[in-house]
Amino acid sequence: MSNLTIKRIAETHNAREAQKVLRGVIQHKLPYDHDWWQPVVNAACASPAINNTHPKSRSMKSVSVSQILDRMNVDGLTFLINYFNTVGTEEAALLLANDFVHLDSHAKLDEITSWPFTQDLATLDELYETDLENDLMEIGGCAVEAEPEAEAEAEVEPEVEADTSDTYSVPDAIASAANVLLEAATGGDEKDLQALLDEVVTLRKKPDYAAVPEVDATGDIPFGAPIRKNVQDVFGIKHKMLDFEINAYEWAGTNPLVPVVDENYIFNVDALHDCLWARNNKENAWLSGHTGTGKSTFVEQVCARTGYMLVRVNMDSGIERDTFVGIMGLEADENGNNISKFVDGILPKAMQMPCILLLDELDAVRPDIAYVLQPVLEGKSLRLLEDGGRMVHPHMDFHICATGNSTGQGDSSGMYAAAVKIQSRALVNRFATHIRIDYLSLADEMALVRNAAPTLSAKSEEYIQDFVMNYRQGFLDGTIVTPISPRNTATIGKYVASLEDRIGCLASVKKALHMNVMLTIDEADAIAVTGIMDRIS
Repeated sequence: MSNLTIKRIAETHNAREAQKVLRGVIQHKLPYDHDWWQPVVNAACASPAINNTHPKSRSMKSVSVSQILDRMNVDGLTFLINYFNTVGTEEAALLLANDFVHLDSHAKLDEITSWPFTQDLATLDELYETDLENDLMEIGGCAVEAEPEAEAEAEVEPEVEADTSDTYSVPDAIASAANVLLEAATGGDEKDLQALLDEVVTLRKKPDYAAVPEVDATGDIPFGAPIRKNVQDVFGIKHKMLDFEINAYEWAGTNPLVPVVDENYIFNVDALHDCLWARNNKENAWLSGHTGTGKSTFVEQVCARTGYMLVRVNMDSGIERDTFVGIMGLEADENGNNISKFVDGILPKAMQMPCILLLDELDAVRPDIAYVLQPVLEGKSLRLLEDGGRMVHPHMDFHICATGNSTGQGDSSGMYAAAVKIQSRALVNRFATHIRIDYLSLADEMALVRNAAPTLSAKSEEYIQDFVMNYRQGFLDGTIVTPISPRNTATIGKYVASLEDRIGCLASVKKALHMNVMLTIDEADAIAVTGIMDRIS
C-alpha cells in the first residue's frame, strides 16, 4: 500500500486543503452534475440537518451537492468515500440520501458524530488507512503530496496567475481575507469563496435544461426538482425512437396534481415520441381521435410517469371567462374591511407551475376563450387587464396539450356535429404538433384485459374479444353512436373474472355487458348491441 492514504493527506495538509482533496476524489467518482446526486439533494432539503436551529444543523442558502460536501469535515468525507469504495457509486449516493432521511428529528440530530453521519467513530482509524493513490493518479492529484515548505513558498508569491480553466482555486494567501469580505457582503449567508466558486462551475457545466428551477413546497404541493432522464428508462420501453432525454420531476412527498401511474396502460410509441418531442421543444400538442380512444388518459399517464403536474379543464361551452381567467372578489383585510382583490382563474394558476395544462375538447371552445389563449399558446405572458394589467409569466416547464374529436376543422362525419365547431386558423396554427390517438389494436386491448384480469378464462376472453370487435365495427360504420373505451373493456374483464366460476362464462359475460354497456346507451343503439350480444353466444 502506498503512503497516499486519507490519514497521510490529513497529516500533511491543513483541514481545508485536506477537505478539498477528498472532495476531489468524491467528485471524480461521481461528478456533481450526475442525476444520482439528486436523491441526496432532495433528502437534504427535507431534512432538519440543513437550515435548522439545532446546533448540529448546517446553514445553506442554496442546497446543492457542492454545498453539502463543503459542510463535511475530513471525518464525514472519509465515511462517504468508504461508501463509494464498499457498495458502488449509485448505492453510495442512496446511502447518503438515507442518512439525511434518518435525521428527521432533533433527537436524531443529537446522534450525529460527524455531519451528517451517525456512524461509530471507532471505525475511523481503519478508514483513515484507505489508499487514494489510484484515485489521485487518475485526477492528477499526486501534487497534494507537496512538502509544506513548497506550499509556504507558493503562498508568498506576489502575483496570482489568472485561472483560465473551467475551475477556480482560491490561494490560501487571499482566502481568509476574501471569505471575510464575502461574509460581510452577503450578510453572513456565504462565508466560503471556494465553495461558492465550485458551485458556480457546477452550474455552468449543466446544460440549459438544468436551469429549470426546483419547486418550493407550498400548501399541499411538496418540494420537487426536475431530473434529466432517458425516455426509455422513464417509460420502460426500449425503442430507438425513444432514445432521448426529457425532464422528469421527483417529489419529496405525494403531489396531489400528479396522476397515479396505471401499470397496465399501453403506450403507442409514435404518439409518445411526438408528445414528448413537443414538450422538449416547447411546442403545443393537439391530440385528436374518436371519443373513448383515451386521449386524456394518454396525457394523464405521460404526466404520471414523468412526475409532471396535470391541470385538466373541459373547454366546452360551459367554461366561463371568470373561471378560466379570473375575477375580482372581496376579501377582508387585517382591519376587517372588505377590499377588492383579483382571484386568479385556472389559466394563470397553471401558467405559474411546472405542469401540463390539458385543454379537453378544445374543438368545442367558445371564441372569447380561444382568443385569451392565443398569446399563451405562443409562449408569451398573459396580461390580466382585470387586475390592472398585471403580467403572468409562464413557468419554464409549463406546457399545453389539447384534445378534440377533430383537428379544429369541424366534423365531416357528422358524429360530433352537435358539439364540434370549426376553429379559427389563428388557434389551430398555434398547435404545431398534431397527434392521432386511435383505439388500441384488438390484440393490445385484450392484453390490457389480461393485465387487469389475470384469472380470466380463455373462453370468456374469446367472448369479450368477439363483442368488442363487432361493437367497434358498428361504431365506425355508424350503426352505433355510443363508443366504448379500453377502460370499459378492462372493467368487463375484471367483472367476468370475479363471477365466471359461479355462473359460467357466457352468463357472466352477458351480465357484465348489460351492466357496463347496455345500461349506458340509448334505445337505438340497444337494438344493434343486443344483436351483437346474441351473435357471440
